[in-house]
Amino acid sequence: MNFKGLADGKHQFTFERKDDFFAAIEYSEFEKGEIDVKVILDKGFSNITLDVSIKGQVMVMCDRCLDPYYEKIKFDGTLYAKYDDAGTDADEEIILLGKNDFEIDITHYVYESVCLSLPYQRVHKKGACNEQMIELIKKHKSN
Repeated sequence: MNFKGLADGKHQFTFERKDDFFAAIEYSEFEKGEIDVKVILDKGFSNITLDVSIKGQVMVMCDRCLDPYYEKIKFDGTLYAKYDDAGTDADEEIILLGKNDFEIDITHYVYESVCLSLPYQRVHKKGACNEQMIELIKKHKSN
């Protein structure tokens, strides 16, 4: 997101990301998904605050039957950026900006936020699993 030339204060950005977003991330565990991202950028004299809201769905593998399905996701978080040419260490939620920087890349933050919004156990809703696979598991489990 380009922030140069923006007046101090709040600015809203919205964008949609689909399958190509996840495919472009080489370490992505998702191949398909559709997310809507809303960012409220609050530009100040020495820092920028980004309130990020993500809603949508990504295709995951069911932990029970191993078939793919779409899991809904929702995430709200805040990311900070500050001007710092001294090169001090940043952390995961603070981006350091040099005086010549003009944009903030939040791709990694958005991807990681999607990952964090997923449930620990990913399973189809009750009754939606692949019955043939469930029967195979039961058959081999009893042996």
